[in-house]
Amino acid sequence: MGICSSKKQKDDLALKLKHWPSSPGRRHTGNSFKYGTDLYINLKNGQIENFYTFGDVLGVGAFGQVMKATQKQSGQVRALKTLAKKKIINEEKEKMFAEVNILRKLDHPNIVRLFELFEDAKNYYLIIELIQGGSLIQKIQAQKTFSEAEAAYYMRQLISALQYCHKAKIVHRDLKLENLMLNIVSEKPVLKVIDFGTSRKIIQEKYLTSKLGTPHYTAPEVFKQQYTEKCDIWSCGVILYTLLCGYLPFNGSDARQTQLLIEYDKWSFDKNDWAQISPEAKKFVKKLMTYNPDKRISAEEAYLDPWLQEHINNTIDSKALNSLQKFDQSNVIQELIQQYITFQVLTPEDKIKILGNFQSLDKDGDGRINREDLIFGLKELKLDEIQIEKQIDKIMEQCDFNKTGSIEYNAFLSIMIRQELSEKTNKLEQAFKQFDLDNDGFVKKENLEDVFGGIIIDQTHWEEVLKKCDSDQQGIINKENFVRLLQQF
Repeated sequence: MGICSSKKQKDDLALKLKHWPSSPGRRHTGNSFKYGTDLYINLKNGQIENFYTFGDVLGVGAFGQVMKATQKQSGQVRALKTLAKKKIINEEKEKMFAEVNILRKLDHPNIVRLFELFEDAKNYYLIIELIQGGSLIQKIQAQKTFSEAEAAYYMRQLISALQYCHKAKIVHRDLKLENLMLNIVSEKPVLKVIDFGTSRKIIQEKYLTSKLGTPHYTAPEVFKQQYTEKCDIWSCGVILYTLLCGYLPFNGSDARQTQLLIEYDKWSFDKNDWAQISPEAKKFVKKLMTYNPDKRISAEEAYLDPWLQEHINNTIDSKALNSLQKFDQSNVIQELIQQYITFQVLTPEDKIKILGNFQSLDKDGDGRINREDLIFGLKELKLDEIQIEKQIDKIMEQCDFNKTGSIEYNAFLSIMIRQELSEKTNKLEQAFKQFDLDNDGFVKKENLEDVFGGIIIDQTHWEEVLKKCDSDQQGIINKENFVRLLQQF
């Protein structure tokens, strides 16, 4: 499993595999620097067994297998997807590259996370989030039907993820119950959308034409090979219909028969099976499965539907707002390290309680916290308009790292957990090992640049970091000083 053991090999590989995301580009930590989770997901140098120990096989597919893998530095258990190169035809390779490039850009609590990439002469290796609660289809098979409240709980998460994707001009194209996994890290499972292999970036004013997806969930316009992101909304309607009654709305004797049922819009609410379902729920299903895509609601409209909103807890978490109000942005390198730790070191259990805070503030459900969300939250705290404007300006100045008008999920996690994390010395020591690439007990400027995908760190920023952690070494940081640096929040 020899993997890119030198920088030259890695550079050669990046040239050979133009689509493989070996680096997000040469970013500079100056005034124009942009944060993003893609900064932390890169092609790793070294042998994969030096970073992970391998566990049980979770599944075997046509191109390889998925197994549990434990990261040696942090102890995090993840999923390792191994793909044999000799089994992947060019079309499938392009599909994999597209999925990787899209997943690197997505930062949403209900979308599966990609963490790391490796490659050797025989295989590709994808380190992804381990999701151990099974799929939503398995839950239906065991439970038969869901209450409206329970169905709404899962639909809220799905539609929020979808709204996030559509605003990023990404269409999934294969939403189905099998691609909705449940991560059980609390009393209520967190839904995770997986399998972005057929997803694509949307080009403005151009229709998608590839006939893709699973027949039972496919929108009628897809069969005509002229469609937009609204095909995902139709799939959501099929999913909600199934959650509420326990069976699919279109289920022909074969794929062709199912297609005909969809094309002729042959579905209904059986009186016996739907007698106890509210008119509001049925109305919502109809909106999602409107035959004409031009009249079908968008993901944004779906999230704000009265039936879904009725089942959403609208309680604002005042502690989360207070944390945003008090936050002062640190040195850019210090902030990069903090967000890296949040992304790569913290476990799902560490993050679960913060997820609720994030969702309580994300009123429109688009996976980001914007000014309108904050206005709503601060009004709940009974502040007057002048106070609200001052507070929002301060919050956005400090917390909107990329100046896009919103606070991203990973940035929010990083802000919320930093006080608690500063008290967890073991977590910070685990993080230190991930930056100590030479395994010599020190972190150097070039180590950070490699971990962050080849960014160029300003010398002035680096010297500021050295001063803040009180390093007495010439241009390097030991473990004790590294921990001290991350406790200065």
